[in-house]
Amino acid sequence: VSAPVAEPAPVASEPVPVAAAAAMAAPAAAAVAVAAPVAAAASHATAAPAPASSSKMGVATVLEFILGLVGFFGIGWLVSGFTTTGLFLLIAGIIWDVVAGFVSISMNTFGFVILGVVNVVVAIISTIVLRGRLQRGR
Repeated sequence: VSAPVAEPAPVASEPVPVAAAAAMAAPAAAAVAVAAPVAAAASHATAAPAPASSSKMGVATVLEFILGLVGFFGIGWLVSGFTTTGLFLLIAGIIWDVVAGFVSISMNTFGFVILGVVNVVVAIISTIVLRGRLQRGR
């Protein structure tokens, strides 16, 4: 007794006419044409953003203000999930502290007064903008 052997599928030796190929591809192309705008619309949907919870808003603004007073701006932004803005402010704040620190050393105590005043002003502005962004939502 021998096992049945599967015969290979016949290969079409004649080319498929262009009109027939287009007719076979038309349903697939139509499905892609319909799906593409729907997917694009879904990816650009602008749902109303939800404002942050009051506890998260409070923690973020307090961190932003207190750490901003000593030159670590952007921590509240990072806690809130605004990573690009938070990282930019944090890196810029560290650079500012280093440069202003060296200038302050060369100017004795007057430079440290300027450094403190700038840190307070930037901390206040950054905290106000962060609070507004959290109240509005993302």
